[in-house]
Amino acid sequence: MTSAKSRGPTFWGGCYGFAWVALLLILFAFMLTGYEDVWGVRGMLGAIALLPISTLAYPVVAWYHTGAFPWVWTVGLLAAIGMGKVILAD
Repeated sequence: MTSAKSRGPTFWGGCYGFAWVALLLILFAFMLTGYEDVWGVRGMLGAIALLPISTLAYPVVAWYHTGAFPWVWTVGLLAAIGMGKVILAD
């Protein structure tokens, strides 16, 4: 007889996935706020339309326009990438 072992995610796996999605949404919101501060609503909509490019360009754009590098945002992005690799590895 086969065992009735659950194949779904564990409680902690679900919490980890929720934290990953929440981190990505927070990073996205901060990035859009930064683009809106620099170029207004058109800049924010452009960042949404060109999301893969605008995500990579955001630290440079923020550094150029504000004079301060967004270290917290960059570390958060690297953490989100690392968390995504852990999720996909399973």
